[in-house]
Amino acid sequence: MLEGGGVTPPVGNVYLNETLLNQSSFDKFSSYSVAGDQVWGFDSRYGAVMSGYADNTSYANEDWFVTPVIDLSASTNPVITFEHARGPESSMSVGVAEGYYSAWVTNGYTNGTDPNQTTWVELPILNHPTVKWQYVNSGELLIPAEYRTANCRIAFRYLSIDGASATWEIKNVTVKEQ
Repeated sequence: MLEGGGVTPPVGNVYLNETLLNQSSFDKFSSYSVAGDQVWGFDSRYGAVMSGYADNTSYANEDWFVTPVIDLSASTNPVITFEHARGPESSMSVGVAEGYYSAWVTNGYTNGTDPNQTTWVELPILNHPTVKWQYVNSGELLIPAEYRTANCRIAFRYLSIDGASATWEIKNVTVKEQ
């Protein structure tokens, strides 16, 4: 923090850099459960973790994991990258084609409100895991110009249905200039 309570400016054109591998990093994000009893959780080995599976059953869920506010007002070509994994083996293809694991951007979200009440634009994830529990880099997801504002937020949305779910793990989230 700067004197007077300001936020320290990013170094080297990095606007957000969170491992999600410690509680402090995880706690900078907010989560919102639209549907289902399962919620995003923290694990020091895997980062942010979400699954619709509990008590040997897959449940329907819609859960969002949202970055803190990111000031992109002075950015020119910002991208987000992250590492993510899925499992178990029997669930690797569950929901991939249907978009169950997705990233979104907005400049109008307020913590604690239903994300579905905000206008979001999807940031298509370039690389998805194909081997259980193997982390892959998402690829550079370009943040559209209209969302390069002082109150940008990026979210990860997880979906599952009754009878079919997978676990999604996310770590090493970075927003930087391309």
